[in-house]
Amino acid sequence: MEKKISQWNITNKKTLLEELMNKYEKDVFLLAYSFVKEKSLAEDISQEVFIKCYRSIDGFRGEASLKSWIYRITVNTSKDMLKRKSFNVLKYPKWFFENLQRSGSSEEAVLKRDYFLSLY
Repeated sequence: MEKKISQWNITNKKTLLEELMNKYEKDVFLLAYSFVKEKSLAEDISQEVFIKCYRSIDGFRGEASLKSWIYRITVNTSKDMLKRKSFNVLKYPKWFFENLQRSGSSEEAVLKRDYFLSLY
């Protein structure tokens, strides 16, 4: 059975964070992994989740269990990571892909990109 918020020691945030990590570390990792399907990303998300918990525990209202609060943070952080990851695919400008098509090799396109960026 899960402790109620009043049973957790929230006066010492470091101790609370250690307790939360010990109790939910594996669950947070598995939930994150179910979204991103990459071990290293799921580990990064897990770390970020507990940092967010530490920073915002004072604002925890206790309307839900700590477990569901942590899970919601995990879901939101995982979705944010997926958005950032998909956005990174589009980080090269249009001219990069045009150069890639003209040059025929990605190495040549990267060299042209670096040259073009050095002009600015």
